[in-house]
Amino acid sequence: MYDRSEDLFAAPSRMNKGYFRSLPAATSSMIERWGYKWALSIVTPDYETFSGTLLNSGNKSKNLSYTDESLWVGGSVARNLDSTSSLGLTLYYTARNSVLTDVERDIPNTNQLNYRSVEKKVKDNAIVAILGYFKQINEYWAWGVSGRFNLMKIYGQGDIQETSIQASGGTVTIDTPNYSELISHFTIPARLNAGISYHPNDRWLFAFDTNLHEGLSYNELDAPAGSIKVRGRPVWNFSLGAENSFKEWLKFRAGIFTNFSAHRNPNPDLNVDQHDHIDMLGFSANVVLISDSQIAYTFGGYYTG
Repeated sequence: MYDRSEDLFAAPSRMNKGYFRSLPAATSSMIERWGYKWALSIVTPDYETFSGTLLNSGNKSKNLSYTDESLWVGGSVARNLDSTSSLGLTLYYTARNSVLTDVERDIPNTNQLNYRSVEKKVKDNAIVAILGYFKQINEYWAWGVSGRFNLMKIYGQGDIQETSIQASGGTVTIDTPNYSELISHFTIPARLNAGISYHPNDRWLFAFDTNLHEGLSYNELDAPAGSIKVRGRPVWNFSLGAENSFKEWLKFRAGIFTNFSAHRNPNPDLNVDQHDHIDMLGFSANVVLISDSQIAYTFGGYYTG
């Protein structure tokens, strides 16, 4: 993996590149050694997919197939600063995979055909750091803050394959421009989190959290055509949750959250693909079962709409 003739500080850029597939899920494990707490976590923060017809009117049709997913694998270390406060750091190695297929057909009459298909594939890898601080105010109240930072871009590359067919009468024109190994500028925005919790008794726990995402604008790929113009803006989101310890071995959790879009409304004056602006409100619910060995199993899910 590491060539001795190369600079050691360039080693991270020679790490495994690409994407490994996972179901949308999260898992973690933690141990305590040498006065520190160590953890390994695997999360799927993004999973978007769509396949269907966008336009089917008369002789015109447009079909889109789209998948954008990411997987983060990271290690964490935390230490108690005193009896009421602690500090922790997590480093994630991130992998993103995006595949888009767009097919358009226009048949004005029996002697004319306009056809265009575009297939775009993008893969990105980066290292992201999250630094957090927790403070227990008293037996009822606690608060915490965290910051997420994009430390290093390891890999970012995309391919675009396009096919264009125009037929009119007896004349057929076929154009197949292909662009490979394009530089990807996909960036994970920085984020600041702040939260507070209230523990009135042994049965109930309430928590409120707010976060601010950084606003970024860039072209996803260095390509003459087919690249998406990302037009981001700073955005706040909020969440409110509650936990009920029904039994020592059984807990119920529920919450509501916002998912306001960081994308601006599409600008029709820009003749490029753009992300849509869709604000969402969601809720989550799950059940926690705790075994005799103090291992907790969580079952549940969330909905956005």
